[in-house]
Amino acid sequence: MDSTLSSARRSFDRLHHDTQARQKAQELADRLCAKPTVSAPTAPASVPTADHAVPSWPPEVLRHDQDWSTKVDLRDITHDNVESLRVLNAVIFPVRYNDKFYADVAEMGGQYVKAAYHRGHMIGAVCCRREPAENGLTYSLYVMTLGVMSVYRRLGIGSLLIEYVLRNARMDPACTGIRLHVQTSNEEAQRFYHRLGFDTVTVVRNYYFRLTPPDAFLLELTFPRDPVEVPDTEPGS
Repeated sequence: MDSTLSSARRSFDRLHHDTQARQKAQELADRLCAKPTVSAPTAPASVPTADHAVPSWPPEVLRHDQDWSTKVDLRDITHDNVESLRVLNAVIFPVRYNDKFYADVAEMGGQYVKAAYHRGHMIGAVCCRREPAENGLTYSLYVMTLGVMSVYRRLGIGSLLIEYVLRNARMDPACTGIRLHVQTSNEEAQRFYHRLGFDTVTVVRNYYFRLTPPDAFLLELTFPRDPVEVPDTEPGS
């Protein structure tokens, strides 16, 4: 009788222990998989973050061995979604861009301005502007911003965005190249652009007013083009 009670007690203890272990494992899994509560990003008070929020936690486990070019949707930036870009930039960059920047971007069209979306959320963007040459016939591009949310980095999304711009630029005979500034301390960004074929042209002292260090490298990628003949506009020609 005693041995039967002892055996039953041991079975109960094992069952109780296994149940507790399963409960603890489930609680841990729930904590790991749940979307954490994140405070709104630092941004100007006028930004409607509730309607244009960007995800601060990936909606799925991000695998680096997958082809993310099939998971990301590239979209134009227009007046309909430019506020999402404003919030995205507030999360990514240490500087604040003024209202004119966003108004101009919304009018630029999709050739050199693009946003990366995943499951309906803007997770990255590239914004470039044209800089006309003195001859009035050609232009170069300047990369104003290129950024991806931290949890989506190293998945090739930044490369997808800048390569979209590069393809369009190379297809336009009037585009002679593309340039940008990178903070001298940002070695990761420098390596990224060097892999794409950019060269470091010079260092610009005190380029950034509110960053430390304030210096920047000017990087440039030029496209081989045939010389452009400027028509003679002198009177009587």
